This record gives sequence, C-alpha cells and structure tokens, in this order.
Amino acid sequence: MEWFSRAVINHKKGIIALFAVAAVLGGILSVFVSVNYNTVDYLPSDAQSTTAIRIMKDEFGGEMPNARVMLTNVSIHEALEYKAKIAAAEGVAAVTWLDDVIGLDPLKTTPVEFLDASIVESYYRDNNALMSLTIESGKEQAAVGAIYEIIGE
Repeated sequence: MEWFSRAVINHKKGIIALFAVAAVLGGILSVFVSVNYNTVDYLPSDAQSTTAIRIMKDEFGGEMPNARVMLTNVSIHEALEYKAKIAAAEGVAAVTWLDDVIGLDPLKTTPVEFLDASIVESYYRDNNALMSLTIESGKEQAAVGAIYEIIGE
C-alpha cells in the first residue's frame, strides 16, 4: 500500500489531469443517457403487480394513468377548462377527472352539494381538483413541460 501512496504523491499532476479528463468525458456522455420513466420495466416479469398490469391492459385496453395533477383554487368550470387544455398537450394521451365518473352534463348543471360526496371528494375538495393523466411513453419530458406551461409551477 505504501507504493500506491508514493505513486499518487509522485504523479499528482497526472492524476489530476486524468480526473479532469474523466470528469469532462463523463459530463459529455451524460447527455446521451436516457431516463426510463416507466417503473414497470424494472419489475420482474412474474411479479404479481406486473401480471395485474398486463391483465388490466388486456381487459381494458390503452395505457394506465401514470401521473396526477392538482389544480388549486379552481372552480369546477375552471377545472374543466384546464382539463381540456391538458388533454390537448403534447404527450398527454388521456386525462381522467370527475366529469368522467359523474358525466359532463350533470357536473355542469347540478350544484356540487347535490352530487355524491364520496365521489366528488375523490376528485374535487376545497376548491382543489385532482386529475389523473396518462402520459405517452417516451414523451414524459415534453408532456411535463407542456403541463407546466398550462398550469404554472
């Protein structure tokens, strides 16, 4: 081990240069690293959750919601406007909210107090709307950027 410490002391400029080159090379190559946002890919193929997801896709078709957005201090009508804008954003395949459960016409015409509270509170509580989104695989960054442009930080 003593030979190693002597080598480091005697060649300190070379070691610093090697480290600097490796750091710059690592920084450049980090641009080419892609991020897999689909956490299901990391699960074993025989795991119960993987099997359940596969069955749901086969039975119901389409992708599963993989993101949620909370809109604060909005009315139901404002939330519906935001939903339409978010649904039109690049990379967003679907947006699910209260109108998908209750229906658009009853939601627009019936006061919230007369709707089923247990359903309403799952999606809309204290002027906050919680929406479930399905973001297309590979378009996560574009979709998140577009959503931030629509709703703000």
